[in-house]
Amino acid sequence: MKRRVAIVGAGISGLACALRLHAIDPNLEIVVFEREGRVGGKILTERIDGFTVEAGPDAFLASKRGGLSLSRELGLEERMVSPVPKHRRSFVLSRGRLVALPQGLSGLVPSELKPILRSRLLTPAGKVRLTMDLVIPPRTAIEDESLATFIRRRLGTETYERMIEPLLSGIYAGDGERLSLAATFPQLRASELTHGGIIKGAVAQNQERASRDPAQSPRTGFLSFETGMSEIVDRALDVAKRNGVRFVLGADCSRVRAEPGGQPGYRLAVSRGGEDQVESFDGLVIAVPAWAAVPLLRDTVPGAASVLARFEHVSNALIVIAFPESQLTRPLHGYGYVVPRVEQRDVMAMTWVSSKWTGRAPEGQVLIRAFVGRAGQTAALEGNDESLVQLTLRELKEVLRLDVVPTITRVYRWNRGMPQYNMGHLDRVNRVETELARTPNMELAGNYLHGVGIPDCIVSGEAAAANLLADFREQARQASVPASPVAN
Repeated sequence: MKRRVAIVGAGISGLACALRLHAIDPNLEIVVFEREGRVGGKILTERIDGFTVEAGPDAFLASKRGGLSLSRELGLEERMVSPVPKHRRSFVLSRGRLVALPQGLSGLVPSELKPILRSRLLTPAGKVRLTMDLVIPPRTAIEDESLATFIRRRLGTETYERMIEPLLSGIYAGDGERLSLAATFPQLRASELTHGGIIKGAVAQNQERASRDPAQSPRTGFLSFETGMSEIVDRALDVAKRNGVRFVLGADCSRVRAEPGGQPGYRLAVSRGGEDQVESFDGLVIAVPAWAAVPLLRDTVPGAASVLARFEHVSNALIVIAFPESQLTRPLHGYGYVVPRVEQRDVMAMTWVSSKWTGRAPEGQVLIRAFVGRAGQTAALEGNDESLVQLTLRELKEVLRLDVVPTITRVYRWNRGMPQYNMGHLDRVNRVETELARTPNMELAGNYLHGVGIPDCIVSGEAAAANLLADFREQARQASVPASPVAN
């Protein structure tokens, strides 16, 4: 019999899961349920009066497994674009002024000392403290520590607050005092143990990369698509539909219950257009945020639901403003800037979109995106959309000395959109996955498990597909084993 699989959630995790399920077993009947009226989750590109506006992520990291491989599978490799090379620099708002982020930072790791030691971001004392990473012995204790504690211990407080913290806020919108090192940047701890320090580890990695054949070197940097990130969603949706995957939009999945009689499979309660129905499926993948997965797991895997209920999330908003280039007082030669927490500002980062990417704004127009909301700094989100626009206009005036009259404005809010990988995160994830391992034919996928980026979500969805099909194969194997003869 043809097996039926339900996927709850049509973000990039759910889409990747559907594609992988069909690739491995084309005979499956796959149905994807999505509460919103569109697919893609946080990936949303809008085209407004000639502007290409990203409401969510504007790129993915090429070096991480998932994003590049799926793009190639979908035939999008020729559509991929990189940020404008001539504008390749970013800034940090330090003590009220924009200071260029020094070259030699690979992720959060100082891999070249000279540019950093010349930077105005750090005082002479801060630079001396940073170089002590070269002589401070590794910490031998095995327990986890916060990202802030680790960076301070290796590189000093000033480097953490003025250089590293604003970068990690751009990734996790989190509080480094609470973020788990093991869950966010385990490679930093590995560098300390293997090479004696994170600078030494970064230098060793640079030497290893330099020794590779350039033709064999993996692609690095950030990538998008010619007309925006929604290209990967649109292509994935098109391919999935051609493969027979059915998408049910505007569907609110409220409850999951096991099939009666101990039979493998689940009954999914779905509300759509005022009508309620229950459908039976052999397998289920829940690819929604942790907080949205809790009610779905409460009846079938209560242990996992109780752990997921303790996952913390941060809300944030993305404010888009465009204005005529003639209103600039100076060219925006760069990708934008990040803001350290110690600056105590509502805007935590700003991207100069029209400088970073080609073709995102009409000729003679400037497009920017401002980000508001991180752990412990979300008060501004309590205001309405207009207050967030005015906040961003004040930011432009105070930081860039720009008094602009907008061409367009847009506000995108992501309520509880960013999971927090705080201390104990790996233990919580392990407990959830242990509970799921005891529950056949059910899997989870999403950005709250093993990474928040687009490639991580893709890998999560693909892993859920592989695990679910492994359950199916094991059940088929057991069903084919003849029963042991019973002696008379």
